[in-house]
Amino acid sequence: LVASVDAAVVGGRLLAATFRGRVTRGVSLKTKVLLGGGRYQTQIARDGTFEFPDVPVGTYILEVQSPHLVYSR
Repeated sequence: LVASVDAAVVGGRLLAATFRGRVTRGVSLKTKVLLGGGRYQTQIARDGTFEFPDVPVGTYILEVQSPHLVYSR
């Protein structure tokens, strides 16, 4: 029996912003997480987690669009 992987789940968790060790602002529920230049998009949950189900195997850049915070790619 041979199994092949054509897709996977990509997920993670966004953390609140900190400045000099202090939390400055929590993660907004209006924050979007994108893969592949926006080809795949998802919202975050209240605890900051996100998930993309069934992402085809490949290399992607993950981007976060937040109304209050800036995240690096």
